[in-house]
Amino acid sequence: MNKNEIVARFMGLKENGLWVIIEGRKYSIQKKHFPRNLRYNSKYDWLMPAWVKFRDLKFDDSKLRTKHKTFRLEICHAINYCEITEAFDELVKGIEWYNSLRFNNPENHI
Repeated sequence: MNKNEIVARFMGLKENGLWVIIEGRKYSIQKKHFPRNLRYNSKYDWLMPAWVKFRDLKFDDSKLRTKHKTFRLEICHAINYCEITEAFDELVKGIEWYNSLRFNNPENHI
C-alpha cells in the first residue's frame, strides 16, 4: 500500500466503490487511476483535513496521549517550516502508528 492510500484509508476510503471524503465532499476514484490521483502528498487542500482528523484523535491512555502529542508536534513543525512532502511523510508516520494500535493491539484504549 502506498503512502497516499494509507492516508486515504484513514480518511474513509471504501473498497466498494472507491471513494474518499475530503472536507465533507465525496470524491470518486476510478479503479484504473487508483491511487495515482490521490493528492495528499502534493496539495494542502487534501493534506490539511487528514492532519486535522489525526490531530483531533483522542486517547484514554496517558502514554498514548504523549506519543500522539509527539507526532502532532512533528507534523505541525513540518507543515509550518518544511515542504509539503515532509509534512505528508510525518503525517503518514503518525497514521501508521495509529493503525498499528487499532489493528495490532485491540486492548489499547483509543
